Amino acid sequence: MEDAPWWPSGLLERTAEHATSDLVRTPWGLLTHWDIETAMNEVWWEDLFDGAQTWGEWPQNVASVSLQHESRAGRWVNLDTRYTALLLPFATGQDLSMLARYTPWCEALEPCDLLLPIGGMFAKGGDYVVLFPFHEPLGVEALEGHQRSLAQGLTKVHAALDFDATPNTERRWNDRLKAMEDELQTKTLWRAPHTDQTVGLPPVHVSLEAITRNDERLLFVPQPRSVADYLLCEEDRLPSLAGIMHLEQAWAKHTPLSEDQRQAWLATWEEHAPKRWSSGRALSTALGGAWVWRYHANILQLANATLYGDSTEEERCMSWLSDVSRLQARLGNLRFLKSGLWVGVIGVVVAWFGTQWSTFSSGGGIAIAASSVAFAWLSNRLYWRMDPPPY
Repeated sequence: MEDAPWWPSGLLERTAEHATSDLVRTPWGLLTHWDIETAMNEVWWEDLFDGAQTWGEWPQNVASVSLQHESRAGRWVNLDTRYTALLLPFATGQDLSMLARYTPWCEALEPCDLLLPIGGMFAKGGDYVVLFPFHEPLGVEALEGHQRSLAQGLTKVHAALDFDATPNTERRWNDRLKAMEDELQTKTLWRAPHTDQTVGLPPVHVSLEAITRNDERLLFVPQPRSVADYLLCEEDRLPSLAGIMHLEQAWAKHTPLSEDQRQAWLATWEEHAPKRWSSGRALSTALGGAWVWRYHANILQLANATLYGDSTEEERCMSWLSDVSRLQARLGNLRFLKSGLWVGVIGVVVAWFGTQWSTFSSGGGIAIAASSVAFAWLSNRLYWRMDPPPY
């Protein structure tokens, strides 16, 4: 049986039993599954299976169902040239439909470069069918030269959802990295603190393979939560910087990016994101910044490559991850400089007690305290000046 792009062929072979099974057991966990082949019959759209619920627009009297294309998200079909329907073979939650079903998000996203769903069906805790206005995907090749527009469009989507941002969940974000590192055995380790300005946003998943055009505008067609993310990570809200680094690294998968090009991605994000998101500390590599989210994007790409048996992509991701140790070595040197602050504090304490106990003269204590403060100040300045740039 030939594997479709959405089948996790890197973890298990597809069999006739899998095609009709409600549950698929993988080495990473269980997947709720349904046979999307049944939806290729026009009659199915009139007679849904038990437990299914529809929302928004739902097609009536469907005369033709034809395959448009398939992707890792699922199967895209044309319904009477009225709708483009995404058939999701695995239930990974309702992130996609909630963009339209939750009124505050839908209203906030309406002006953005996003093709929102207009209807669908969910069952067993996940989206199974999502309907969009009829459209055709452009393909990555057609996006050449539009990197700035894409970065700008996604940043505006994130900015529109700022009203519903949630505080930094540093521990959970680091737990995501650990879960993927442990399962993929990457031999890398990265944990980062994050500033209070780094906030979580409602999930909007995008892909370079799911972009269409409306007049002169490029529109993202939002995607479901990925199967790899669903199996390996807890559900969570990620910051805007995570989304823009995901898009940047998706582009780098097709066309390697230079330092200047990475800087351009970030500059576009900074220009259109709320200012507090892009403060110096929020972008500091010592505090995680853009680089830890590039790492997150690459390790998630590796998980997808492993899931779908893409050996070429696995090699590319492992090559990228092999360079992480060099960046972390620089961060290790920075932590040594940061320790100068504590040396300064200890010096001031020693000077104070030494003066109180007459171990030092008054002038000697002042000199020790002053030199300790100067040492701490100099160490702190060097620490921030040597912070690797975010690009």
